[in-house]
Amino acid sequence: MSWKLRSFIGPLANTVPANAMKPQKDAIASEQMWYGEYSLPADVYIGEEGKNIARYGLQHRLNKSHPIFLRDGYLVLNFNIESIQDGNVDQPHLQYIFGELSNQWKKGGFKYNFVDPYGYTFPLIDGDVIFYHGDQSSTDDFKTGVTH
Repeated sequence: MSWKLRSFIGPLANTVPANAMKPQKDAIASEQMWYGEYSLPADVYIGEEGKNIARYGLQHRLNKSHPIFLRDGYLVLNFNIESIQDGNVDQPHLQYIFGELSNQWKKGGFKYNFVDPYGYTFPLIDGDVIFYHGDQSSTDDFKTGVTH
């Protein structure tokens, strides 16, 4: 995400103590809200890690229900949140997981075991935040129609 997707939410200038270590403008900028989004296609096709589906597809007729696609269980999306300065992606400035001072997932109370509505327990790692059910689609949530 670029710097254009942030809002400064630090204390108002008149509430920053006069003896603050930072100049008032720095105190205001030190707390920020960042906005971003992600998306998945309406129909997600999940395959085994390392499986060359393109090569397999040259020899087999693939469709939504082909057995090569995994449908039982969840696809778990993991986010590694980092800030990058001067385009140096090899040395992140700040990291949510591997930060110098602390792991922000732990600090925020991240739960490392998730129990789904069916009673299955999933061990999670830092950054596991979204479960996408393998046999469902976002198009299952709505239907189209007309009034006439």
